[in-house]
Amino acid sequence: MNKCTVFVDTETTGLRPDYHEIIEIYIIKEDPAGKVLGEFHYRVMPEYLDRAEPKALELNHFTIKKWKDAKPFTSIATEIRDILQGCIWIGHNPRFDYDFIQDAFFRAGIPGIRCNLIDTKVLAHEHLIDLGSTSFDNIRDYLRWETDKAHTAKFDTIQLRKFYYLCKRMSLFTRLYLYLKHKAKK
Repeated sequence: MNKCTVFVDTETTGLRPDYHEIIEIYIIKEDPAGKVLGEFHYRVMPEYLDRAEPKALELNHFTIKKWKDAKPFTSIATEIRDILQGCIWIGHNPRFDYDFIQDAFFRAGIPGIRCNLIDTKVLAHEHLIDLGSTSFDNIRDYLRWETDKAHTAKFDTIQLRKFYYLCKRMSLFTRLYLYLKHKAKK
């Protein structure tokens, strides 16, 4: 049975899914052949802004003005659940985003989802020679990718998908080329 794939990133008000909240979600959904079925972007208005970590809000570019049209999670929860349900979920440390979304579903009073998770941190470790940290910022630096809009759900999800497909088709020669390019930069 072929399943759809989703690339997912969230931005949150902190690191604890049982206490902090999602403030942004971006999903790219593909059919089993890799054709994009849709891109879904949500800004979520936090209910408990007083619990937010100031550093998280700064990192994620949160301002009341930018989020003025954001919706409460409860108003989009069913739609998000329908998009994600049963898909193969690809993310960078996807357990973090998955746990936040599951907790948000619980707080919204709707059933959680089941997905198989693929972690691009493992792909980075396997494919990028002498990478060091598998943080996505470090991967961007290694590959010399743009970072201006990092830590926004849309930008990170688009680069996540790009990285996944780079790894999927990467030959030994490409790995060696990227390594030498990385070393020359140092």
